[in-house]
Amino acid sequence: MVDALVFSALRWNAEPVVGDAKPWQWRSFDGDFKLGTGYTAAITSRADIARNSPFPISLPLLSVGYPASMLYSVLIHCFNGSPNNGNVAFLFLRHAD
Repeated sequence: MVDALVFSALRWNAEPVVGDAKPWQWRSFDGDFKLGTGYTAAITSRADIARNSPFPISLPLLSVGYPASMLYSVLIHCFNGSPNNGNVAFLFLRHAD
């Protein structure tokens, strides 16, 4: 699964992220409902880190849903206890016919 997004993280500076995600999904006992976990590996850049030079990141990925619609979640966990450094969740909805 290839993903790309741009969001504002710091003082309205855009942070682009382009990467690839690998989810593993398991069917529940009813056959249609799925739960999953995995990871996303990406390249990003931030104005406050290395003056917008690209650097790699890897983040955990969780998923839940049915075959036609899946909700994916990526969590950026707090790194050093600072209230302004992390603890951000991104949610992606994928729908396929």
